[in-house]
Amino acid sequence: MKPDDIIAIAVVAACLLWVGWMAWRRLRAKGGCGCEHCPTAKREP
Repeated sequence: MKPDDIIAIAVVAACLLWVGWMAWRRLRAKGGCGCEHCPTAKREP
């Protein structure tokens, strides 16, 4: 394997990990943008 191939595979893997992490955060979010102070987040009674 050439060094260029290893770099390309590493870049693609990093992009896939980032997209997966963003998808996981969105699925776990309570609402809105997922932050605690977001006004669109669901509030507990």
